Amino acid sequence: MTIIQHIAMSPNGVFFGSTLVLFLALLLNIRNNVLRLSFLDKVNIASIEFRHPYLPSLKKIMAIGFCVAALLLVSLKMFDSEVMKADRNIWLYLGVIFVDACAVLIITEIKKKYASDFAFAFVTSSSLCFIGFLLLTSAGHIPMPIALFLLLLLLTCVVIAWQIFDRTWSRKTQITSLVTIVCWLVVFGMVQ
Repeated sequence: MTIIQHIAMSPNGVFFGSTLVLFLALLLNIRNNVLRLSFLDKVNIASIEFRHPYLPSLKKIMAIGFCVAALLLVSLKMFDSEVMKADRNIWLYLGVIFVDACAVLIITEIKKKYASDFAFAFVTSSSLCFIGFLLLTSAGHIPMPIALFLLLLLLTCVVIAWQIFDRTWSRKTQITSLVTIVCWLVVFGMVQ
């Protein structure tokens, strides 16, 4: 069996391969629709003036990527305990959750005008849940300097979300925040 066949057969290889394909597709989509604005080539000037199409923000897309990567890092460190020793693939499950969330948030940000409401709700709710669970569970297994770094990273995510994303507290933002908090409560309940 060759190395490529071995990697393709393992769950880690499948995860890394699918993640690579997903991010390459996302980068291509960002390049075409955000940096080059290629969707404007297919439309005439009169319809552009009439419709005022949404131009996605590269700053918001980069903020989504940073915040989701920081949340993944914090979640991996928080679950680095007996659970990680019992199930070595839990990092894979967390990676899938955050990679999918990042992809959905970025694609939605590219396509829809008010999509940063969802990014704001997901990032702030996840950060606040992680801060709460980090304060509740870090006393025993996370050293103090690392716990402080993780808290600062989570607070940075909240500040970035507050500054960069739209902060309308609409019904869809409230529902997204509530669903995110309930999902994390379920995940932490299953792990603990």
